[in-house]
Amino acid sequence: MPDIDTFDPSFFHISPLEARFMDPQERLFLQIVAACFEDAGYSKRLLRDESAGDGRANVGVFAGVTYNNYQLYLIKEYERGNIIPVNSQTYSIANRVSYIYNLSGPSVALDTACSSSLYAIHLACESIKRGECAMAIAGGVNLSLHPSKYISLCMTQFASSDGHCRSFGQDGDGYVPGEGVGAVLLKPLRDAIADGDHIYAVIKGSAVNNDGKTFGYSVPNPVAQTEVIHKALTVAHVHPRSISYVEAHGTGTKLGDPIEITGLSDAFNASNASNEYTSDKQFCAIGSVKSNIGHLEAAAGISQVAKVVLQMKHKKLVPSLLHTSKLNPHIDFENTPFFVQQTLEEWKQPVIQVNGEEVVYPRRAGISSFGAGGVNVHLVLEEYQAENDTDIQGELNKEPVIIVLSAQKEQNLRVSAQLLKDFMEKSMKDQGKMAKLKDVAYTLQTGRDPMPCRLAFTARDVEEIIEKLKLFLNQEEAFGKNGLYIQYNIKSRTAEKKLKIEQAPDNLETVRSSSAIVEKIAELWASGREIDWESMCQNERRFKIPLPTYPFSKERYWVGEAPFAPTTEAVGTGRPQGIAPTAPIQKQEDEKPGQPESVTFLAELCQALEGERLEMIERYVQDVLASLLAFNPPDVPGLHQGFFDMGMESVLAEQFRVSLEGIFLIDLTDTAIFDYPNISELSAYIVKHIPFSELEKQNLPHSSKLEEMLLLEEMELLAMEDTKEVQDMTLEEVVYELRKNLAELMTTQQKEPGLVQGDLILC
Repeated sequence: MPDIDTFDPSFFHISPLEARFMDPQERLFLQIVAACFEDAGYSKRLLRDESAGDGRANVGVFAGVTYNNYQLYLIKEYERGNIIPVNSQTYSIANRVSYIYNLSGPSVALDTACSSSLYAIHLACESIKRGECAMAIAGGVNLSLHPSKYISLCMTQFASSDGHCRSFGQDGDGYVPGEGVGAVLLKPLRDAIADGDHIYAVIKGSAVNNDGKTFGYSVPNPVAQTEVIHKALTVAHVHPRSISYVEAHGTGTKLGDPIEITGLSDAFNASNASNEYTSDKQFCAIGSVKSNIGHLEAAAGISQVAKVVLQMKHKKLVPSLLHTSKLNPHIDFENTPFFVQQTLEEWKQPVIQVNGEEVVYPRRAGISSFGAGGVNVHLVLEEYQAENDTDIQGELNKEPVIIVLSAQKEQNLRVSAQLLKDFMEKSMKDQGKMAKLKDVAYTLQTGRDPMPCRLAFTARDVEEIIEKLKLFLNQEEAFGKNGLYIQYNIKSRTAEKKLKIEQAPDNLETVRSSSAIVEKIAELWASGREIDWESMCQNERRFKIPLPTYPFSKERYWVGEAPFAPTTEAVGTGRPQGIAPTAPIQKQEDEKPGQPESVTFLAELCQALEGERLEMIERYVQDVLASLLAFNPPDVPGLHQGFFDMGMESVLAEQFRVSLEGIFLIDLTDTAIFDYPNISELSAYIVKHIPFSELEKQNLPHSSKLEEMLLLEEMELLAMEDTKEVQDMTLEEVVYELRKNLAELMTTQQKEPGLVQGDLILC
């Protein structure tokens, strides 16, 4: 996978500092879950359970993960003396999702090796059946982060000798590790239909068991595989003759592939023992996605499900015999129910004679995933056949709809607009088989959480949507110009009441059809007003549809790397701007509040005009917070962005409060960070409490004087007798020594300025 080192912490209100300590598998799974929720049309607001005291949604999370090699990179850092608290525990992969989305259901990271993610789906389904949750996220993630993994696979002869996976093909001698991440949102079918959800497929049944004792720990058991497949078919109430495709485990190994076909054949024959279909041969296509993308190990099951769902969507079967033109000679396919899919062809619905009559069955598939330690999972999937009620050409009365897009940053908003434009243009070319315009608008309004950078406009048809998106992308339009309402960095309006459209049904038609009213609502939303979109859809059924999901920023975060290179020095701070630690820096015992950098700033603040002081404090606090949370320049915390929206937690909040007390020489209440929850409000509070009259009497040094003393201090450091000690010091140690000596120099100069100056000249 590309960009496994990147992440978009701002989308999840995670600080860059914390993002740097998160395992890449945790970060990627979090992003894929966000995309999954958006694709399903569920925002945090829509997930929220209003009946729960804290609003937690009744949703479970089940994540399959096996390898955990990111921590191996810490060994080098420890050898260098860098103690980095990386959170690489697998439990956090599922728990982080539950935390970010405020979910109350079971939250489990599980490891059954290659069957992990399919087992996650099985467990999620069982959890829903037991009433532990109403919906569930299930999936898996797998990254190959360290060479040790490949060494182990080669030594145990699991890996292919030439880097190719030949599922059911001749000369297959192993698999090729692949990377991937995926997730699905699961929900009872009746509830999904009632709620107007987009349904990709239906899970008819699943089962799990273990190989037990075999001829070797990693040797599969055909009897166990037969049993788990038979049980899944029984639970699903599905006749094996109606299965027209099997997505096999198919690792391409000499031992595994023949055993799998034996297990499948025995399961199909056992299920057919009492009817006329027992003798049918080669009626079911079989394939394995591992020939296409490699073996995704913990994410193998979710990749298999994704392939089958895509085949159902496009009604096509894709070729699986790759990297060879010959089948495995040790498998007698002609005497089994299966044939290997070798070409791209239409996936036809099976037509079967039942009691003398032809019965057309929906497309059904079996999916097998077998773990190296013996955990076998089989799942039966069926296509969902919905009524065709999505032709946009059927919307004869073209009422105006409100199209809304938002993002954390301006660039992300523009990418979102481009993705939506491309999607609409592609849909126009697809013979008009696009969702209704009202459903497009509804999904964007209710299925996405509003963010600070916003674009809104009204449109009556697809052409108008495309045209207005082009206007936005081609130039930065002013607010309201050409019907585009654009706003960046909207101030937090947590106390503002939601605009709810409460009208009688007859009047609602007037609201929806009145261009002026609809236009005003678009303008209000873009300017930051919260709109109750659901109230505009009363007595009218709307559907959630798949639309382009959020384009995450690709910011690099990797263990051991400094957040960013030092840049220019911040004016008046006496320190490089943008330098952030790889771990929170603890204040040294002899480091006291009111060090030269803050004293100098206070001097400048005292000399400034009263009307300039608030802005100076805002910028200084902004810089302090950017350093504390390790923001990457040119990014800085927004003046009106909530502290906890940018990823601050209680420990950092206390560090921030104590730091500000030392900088401004004031006492802040223990709850100041909570009572004044953004830079703008906190700065206004601080400026009122700084004793300017007392500070002016202290004759604080100006920045030019500080620069002079810094130069003298550098000369003193260079004159140290043990130069090797200086060369062996780390950058952080050098900075600390400079600051400590500078403070001592200032104290001595106040007592005997001539002596200090003379000593330095002699040096």
